Amino acid sequence: MTPQDFPSSLASGRSLTRTLSSKTVFSNVMTGLAFACAVIALIPLVAVILYVVINGSARLSPQLFTQLPPPPYQPTSPQFNTGGFGNAFVGTLMTVGIASLISIPFGVLAAIYLSGFARDTKVADTINFLTNVLSGVPSIVMGVFAYGL
Repeated sequence: MTPQDFPSSLASGRSLTRTLSSKTVFSNVMTGLAFACAVIALIPLVAVILYVVINGSARLSPQLFTQLPPPPYQPTSPQFNTGGFGNAFVGTLMTVGIASLISIPFGVLAAIYLSGFARDTKVADTINFLTNVLSGVPSIVMGVFAYGL
């Protein structure tokens, strides 16, 4: 459809310059409103982060990453104000290490197979489909599913 074929009855009574100008003003107002809402939403976040950093900076030390947590429900114990999350740190490293030992060779071998041997087969299509599905699922959903098993 060329501009000459455009029926004038559809655009009658409307000024194209006024519409463009009002769209620009509306766009600028909405951009400013979105920016203002983002700033308002960031205020509590920054306040909480500053509170945690200011009040928790005295506890930050290398021992925080290496010591075990204090014993539970013993506030009179001398160890109550000491401790860290060493076991959680080591457990996370072990979990990531074991998962990497399993998944990296499997992923590399699947990539070599797909790119070198099975270009246009049903197996390659299935693996590509499953890869796309897995990349679209958030990791927390996969974790909850695996925990439920």
